[in-house]
Amino acid sequence: MEKHSYHFRSIVILFISSLLLFGCSKDDGTLNGTPDLDIKFDITIVPESAGTVQTSAVYSGFGIFGIELTAIPSDGFSFSHWEGTASFGCRGSSMNPCTYGVNSLYHGSTYTAKATAVFEEIEE
Repeated sequence: MEKHSYHFRSIVILFISSLLLFGCSKDDGTLNGTPDLDIKFDITIVPESAGTVQTSAVYSGFGIFGIELTAIPSDGFSFSHWEGTASFGCRGSSMNPCTYGVNSLYHGSTYTAKATAVFEEIEE
């Protein structure tokens, strides 16, 4: 009797495992588990030609993308702070690089990181 009970439990465990692995998969607009979010960058430099901004976006899991902006001052300038819209995670910050998360579930298919990098001229 115990031999049949063990065999039955093995079948039940195998069945439940199959449901969990295959029954929950669906076509949800993801590519290899990465949500389909088009990230665009709209960057303004103030004053113009005072520097540049390097941008990057990396999927970090659970629908969250990490956005990183790095302000690089031109000769004679130093980075002051970031400005941007309410959805810009580093608004008012002087952190450089600026890093914040974007949840793809709240932004549909496109997110625009709109920011302004403010530089100051170095007085000599």
